[in-house]
Amino acid sequence: MVNVRPEQVRGARAMLGWSQDELAGRVGVQRRVILDFESGRRLPHESTIEALHRVLSESGITFTHTADGSVGVYMSRTAPIAAGTRSKSR
Repeated sequence: MVNVRPEQVRGARAMLGWSQDELAGRVGVQRRVILDFESGRRLPHESTIEALHRVLSESGITFTHTADGSVGVYMSRTAPIAAGTRSKSR
């Protein structure tokens, strides 16, 4: 069983610059599934949680969980460039 929390998904999307629509498309679910999960309204099917974890992990996101119950995410320096983002250099 994969352990992914709503706040981790929100944080991962922010790091990648992805909208809920983009994440939903990559996972193969409707945007409402992402919206409901991130807002805590509904827990998706286990297969959807696993797909969220896989898609985000393959995009350079690492999920963290500590013994005291804290959770987080970080993005690898070698993460693929997120679609729709632009370089800040001029």
